[in-house]
This record gives sequence, structure tokens and C-alpha cells, in this order.
Amino acid sequence: MVVVPGLSDALLDVSSIRRRLAWYYRAWRREFTVYVISRRRDLPAGLTLDDLAAAYADALVEIIARDQPSDQRIDIVGISLGGLIGLALARDHGATVRRLVLAVAGHRPGPAAAGIAARWLGLARGRRWLGLYLDIAGVTFRGWRRAGYRALIVGLAPWLARPPAAPDDLERMVSAATRFEITQDLDRITTPTLVIGGTEDPIFPPTQLTETVDRLPNASLILFEGAGHGLFDEEKRAFDAAVLDFLTE
Repeated sequence: MVVVPGLSDALLDVSSIRRRLAWYYRAWRREFTVYVISRRRDLPAGLTLDDLAAAYADALVEIIARDQPSDQRIDIVGISLGGLIGLALARDHGATVRRLVLAVAGHRPGPAAAGIAARWLGLARGRRWLGLYLDIAGVTFRGWRRAGYRALIVGLAPWLARPPAAPDDLERMVSAATRFEITQDLDRITTPTLVIGGTEDPIFPPTQLTETVDRLPNASLILFEGAGHGLFDEEKRAFDAAVLDFLTE
């Protein structure tokens, strides 16, 4: 299984959180070898999600050649923006994708996403990193998790106020997602697909997820009532189980 992370990947030093990721995906690791593949840093201006899908396809070919030459396909779990990349992978490199999970992701974001992205870009361009992390937590999580993560971020302010390793990558990823259009190609994607999201997600709301499933030839939908964009954390046990059920059925 390859996990394609979301926008926050542009802000993380992934080399420092390998053990935390191994623990976080422990439920899936009982059934799969799990790769969380980060994107390169200092991405070029004008990059497209199709470019990134091609880079991920190259990585899949390497994994197949090294670890599973008898099975030429890999399961993809795309989280948020990573789901858009997953769709491009399934469209253009479907021979290497066995099954696809779009986690809190559809074929395009909802109407509120543009305003959220503009706010995040303003904070990033102003190098207001602490404010950016607080805003991301506020949009992503609900209830006690929202308050808890925001309190944790304030507690880590001396570290989170520092710029990330590649500060321009966030803007380039948002720009690439804004320009991405796959609606008219969805009927070409025959890969079995699970779309899974929350009813209170402001970025990929249920209307977008339902439209995605309706347009894909071989897709199913699971909606978690009351969950937001942080569904994968808010309902982690049920989310992990739903993904495993789909990939192993």
C-alpha cells in the first residue's frame, strides 16, 4: 500500500517522523507493507498534479521491481490533495494501481475550499507559520481535537514559528491543485475506488464526494456522520477498518 499525503506534506520534515508514521499506520501494517511517500522539496514553479502523478508512478515501478515482482499492482490511499494525485495515477498509470482509496477527497474541492486556500496562502506568503498551523488545525478538526491540537500548536510555538524546509512548496501545491481538472476523465478510471469522507468536511463536502462516485464507473462511498476533514484522525479506528475492508475484500 502506498499512502499519498495531503497538503501538509509540504510543511513536514518527513525524515523526523518516520517512527510516528509507522505507529500511526499500525492497523494497516498488519495486512500490508505500507509506504508513505513524501513529495520532493523545492518543487519547481508551474508544477502540475499530473507531473506528481508521473513521479509517483515511477516510485510504484521501483517498489514493484524491488519488493513484489510477482504482483505488478499496488493499492493507493490518497489523503485530501493526495486523493487528486491518486485519481491522476489511476487515470494515467492504471496498470500499476490495483485499488484506490480517496480519503477525505473527491475529484475536486467544494466551494469553500477556494477561500480556505487563499487564507492559507496569505499566511504562508507572510511567513506567519504559527498562524498557518493554527488555521489548518481549525479547519481540519472538530470538537475537542480542534481545541487540543490548537493548544498543542501554541505549546510548540518556538519550533512551529520557524519556516518549513521548503516554504514555497505549499503555494506551488495549492496552485497545482487549483489548476487540476479531471472531471471529464473520471469515466475512464475503471480502478475499483472507495471514496470515504465526513458530512461536515468544508474542503471536500458530501456533494463533491457523491458526484465523484456517480462519475466513476466502479466506485463506492462511505460517509461518516458529523466528521470533518480530519476524519482519518477523528474516527481513526473505524476509518482504518473501512479502508482495510475495501482493500482486502
